[in-house]
Amino acid sequence: MRMDEKRIFVLDAVGAFLSVLLLGVVLPALYPWLGMPVEVLHWMALWPSVCLLYDVFCLKAADLCKPGWLLGIMVLNTSYCAVTSVLIGVHFEGLTTLGVVYFLAEIPVILGLVAFEYRIWRLAFPRGVASG
Repeated sequence: MRMDEKRIFVLDAVGAFLSVLLLGVVLPALYPWLGMPVEVLHWMALWPSVCLLYDVFCLKAADLCKPGWLLGIMVLNTSYCAVTSVLIGVHFEGLTTLGVVYFLAEIPVILGLVAFEYRIWRLAFPRGVASG
């Protein structure tokens, strides 16, 4: 993986940091306007925390010439979207319109990042996982 391709981990880390900040600090303070229980928001903040640690590890120590590292963050991000979708359903009755809009809007943003990561993965590893 070229140095340019390492930037995706920086971009992902910035997004993960913002998610940790929002889910762990900002959104709990806005609970009355969102409706997602504070405990759930704090639990949700653990996911991007893991992503952030993963991104930092990849930037500092991982052998990024292996396609599995980029696939790992794509799986983590996609899984977070799936979990968020489930949590929207589970807590739908308590969510405000703003809460539903926020969490639904978060999903395409993250999936857009995953699509960008996938594009980089396909360019860096044209034959997929078998090439690494």
